[in-house]
Amino acid sequence: MRFITLCVRIYVYIYIYQRPKCKCMYNTCIYFAIVPDEVGMVNVTRGAENGFPTLLISWNAVPSGGGALITYTVWYSTSSGTATEPPSEASTMSGITGTSTTLSGLTQGTMYYIWVAADSLGGQGPYSTRVLNTTYKASDASAPTNVMASPLSGQVGIRVSWTAPTLPTGLPSKRYNWFTE
Repeated sequence: MRFITLCVRIYVYIYIYQRPKCKCMYNTCIYFAIVPDEVGMVNVTRGAENGFPTLLISWNAVPSGGGALITYTVWYSTSSGTATEPPSEASTMSGITGTSTTLSGLTQGTMYYIWVAADSLGGQGPYSTRVLNTTYKASDASAPTNVMASPLSGQVGIRVSWTAPTLPTGLPSKRYNWFTE
């Protein structure tokens, strides 16, 4: 972000009964904040938390330009909008002070479109280029492997064992059903 500085000298004349009584001079500078630059590369990583899909969004910081407050807003939607602007119905997360956030409460197996913009006293910067990712769904887990059955020694029955499937981080374990004929 950049600032434009305008310095001015102001003269104030005070008149009493049409005669100059005082001539005062003031110097002052006015700072105009310029809107922030575009957020750079936006990355999306899918994950899960407590069995529900999440998307971790991260981006490059925008220079603050002299210490001006910079926050970020993230827009996300299942509608594609345009490459550089979200649709009007997009959900938002605003006032983000860092360079990452996690979107939660998302629907499994759904494509989400994401845009990020920096905000400052000068206004909102341009939207990032749209990025997208599909959330995990329960069927993304692999099937159990190395399934083996062996008789129990000295007892009637069998022991069944397997190697647990690979699950996306945070997804709950699958329930297993087995059948005999």
